[in-house]
Amino acid sequence: QDTTSESNKKLLFLPYIRGVSEKIERICFPLGVKVISKSQDTLRQSLMKVKATRPDEKQRGVVYEVPCRDCNSVYVGETGRSLEMRLREHKYAVKTGDTKNGIAVHAWTKEHQVNWDAAKVRVREQQLTRRKVMESLLIRQNAHSNNLDKGMNLSQIWKPLLT
Repeated sequence: QDTTSESNKKLLFLPYIRGVSEKIERICFPLGVKVISKSQDTLRQSLMKVKATRPDEKQRGVVYEVPCRDCNSVYVGETGRSLEMRLREHKYAVKTGDTKNGIAVHAWTKEHQVNWDAAKVRVREQQLTRRKVMESLLIRQNAHSNNLDKGMNLSQIWKPLLT
């Protein structure tokens, strides 16, 4: 039986992310931390959408994926600008064989084609540090990543989320 009284527990408020929130809750419970997961969309937000949502390529502040057409390889990146603008830069890097760009290195060394049409937004996040953490987690979760690095250095506290 839990000897920690409900009033002594620390609270951690996080947005709900399927699969991730449950793991965080299991990790935090023995530490005396109660995780409160909040859905990104409320019923009111769903019913009251006045503005049309932007298509993925027009969205700013995103973590995105770009798959290879010839294998299971995927590039994960983040940008504060529009995905459309960032993809334009990646296309130019592939065209010129930029050795500092993971997509270009994969395309040139493997002689593969990039599936630009299947590029998609995985996470919308305006705050840079959060976006960088999400990018790093997604790179590490993907066994077929063609990124040149693993993103930002993450604390070992994130490790249980990756397994």
